[in-house]
Amino acid sequence: MSIIPFIKQIVGVKSFHHFVVAVIVLAGLVAGLETRPAMMERHGPILLGLNKFILGVFIVEALLEMAAHGRRPWRYFADAWNVFDFLIVVLCLLPVGGPKLEEITA
Repeated sequence: MSIIPFIKQIVGVKSFHHFVVAVIVLAGLVAGLETRPAMMERHGPILLGLNKFILGVFIVEALLEMAAHGRRPWRYFADAWNVFDFLIVVLCLLPVGGPKLEEITA
């Protein structure tokens, strides 16, 4: 048995999409909480951990969606929403706010 039909089945289930939407909502809530200095001071490590979890979910989702296309994973990019999602994930993986940015803004 090929794994591709199994992956297609996973990404095609409504509960998979509902889970992804729930993680999107969670990402919005976490982003909102991170704008509050008191929240970051009190719960910063938890919020940063949630951010890593959220990003991990989005990476796995993108990989599963690409894998569902079998030997033609580039078909994932035929959908504009997938392109948008992929760009967001890539931007989240970029090292911003590091020492070089601090030197520029100082």
